Amino acid sequence: MRGYWKPVVLAALLALCGCYPTTREAIGISKGVASDPALMGTWQGHVTGDQGITYLFFLTHPPEPEQAMIVRVGDGKDPGEWSSFSIVLGKAGANTILNAVFENGSLPRDENEDYTPLLYRFEPDGALHLYLMNSLAAEDAVRANRLGGEVVSAGKTADVTLTGDPQIIDEYFAANATKLFTVDFGTFRRVN
Repeated sequence: MRGYWKPVVLAALLALCGCYPTTREAIGISKGVASDPALMGTWQGHVTGDQGITYLFFLTHPPEPEQAMIVRVGDGKDPGEWSSFSIVLGKAGANTILNAVFENGSLPRDENEDYTPLLYRFEPDGALHLYLMNSLAAEDAVRANRLGGEVVSAGKTADVTLTGDPQIIDEYFAANATKLFTVDFGTFRRVN
């Protein structure tokens, strides 16, 4: 199955929880790649379901793609984990999307070169909140022909890859992102 990641590292979250939908093209860039200086820097928090401390680092090195790194701090018994990603930021209506492709880490590289999109929001208190796409909602949208894509069933779960026209996908996400991004990844606070 594509997109397997362990629970506390973005690249590893998918293996434990199942597969999350991927996209062949980054979401939210049909009108150009977005930039978000508010996202850049260091964030500390917790991945949902894990009490360990996790750091997110967002870096920009124009003209190269923006980069992200996630590090879960070990507790003495556990050495912790890290992964790095190329990211493309997009905007679909009022929704801000982080499209990540796994690059490197303490875990084996997945050969999947598709994007794993996450919706991100800044809460009123300044916290960064990340959401993954719900596989069942994405599968329903593909099967109902609201989004172009591929669904490969694997037992009780399915791999969903969105493959449709980027502009149509962006328009759909502009209107429906909150219905699709319902899996709480975690909340993080900026480190000063």
